[in-house]
Amino acid sequence: WNHPENIGGNIEKKAREARYKLLYDFCQTIGCKCLFVAHHKLDQWETFFMRLARGSSLKGLSCMKRISLNNDIYLNRPMLDFSPFDIKETLKNRFGIENYVCDPSNNKLQFERVRWRKSYEVLAKEYGLGIENVSKAIERLQRANDCLNDMAYSISKEIFEEGYINIARFKALHEELKIRVLDFIIKSVFDKNNIISYSLLKRASFKICEQYFSAINLSGVILRRYKTKNVKVYKENRP
Repeated sequence: WNHPENIGGNIEKKAREARYKLLYDFCQTIGCKCLFVAHHKLDQWETFFMRLARGSSLKGLSCMKRISLNNDIYLNRPMLDFSPFDIKETLKNRFGIENYVCDPSNNKLQFERVRWRKSYEVLAKEYGLGIENVSKAIERLQRANDCLNDMAYSISKEIFEEGYINIARFKALHEELKIRVLDFIIKSVFDKNNIISYSLLKRASFKICEQYFSAINLSGVILRRYKTKNVKVYKENRP
């Protein structure tokens, strides 16, 4: 990873993004369609609490999926059903491996993920918030999230025709469905990898329902009301 000497703040995020870019670029270079990574149950546990602390949406609290599509490459996480304790025990008892590479940043308390990891034993023992119980909660959240996504995708196909959102039908939707439907519509017009934050989608879904709404720009996608009172969705004409 070629980076400036002074990386600045949020090193973990920047390093993660750079790491995935290197992996995706390599996959595309060799024509590989599937990338396997080794996230496990404790990684999922940490992700859940980090997102919970930020007040994440249902989608955020659903955490990492076993299979997701990114940059036309399937990202697979086959180890999500296993804890690091299981993995280490298997390495030792089945393969006789006791010495393996450990990332030194895993012990640096300056990183939020490490601080959550260090609190695991207390949360598990005192409050029953171990990986098994949290994994069950995440599984149920994922099912609810997938159900809402399926509904929103079907609705987006019904109310978005020839570049226009049927605003009367859009207004009749539940607030959560409005946000998800709008997300699907924008991705269909712009780019399936284009990510707009939940808070921004929420604000936009309310705004286009206002009586005097005229137009809004969401990361290069224009939503504009026309004389039909329906809302046209199109890409911003950038130089």
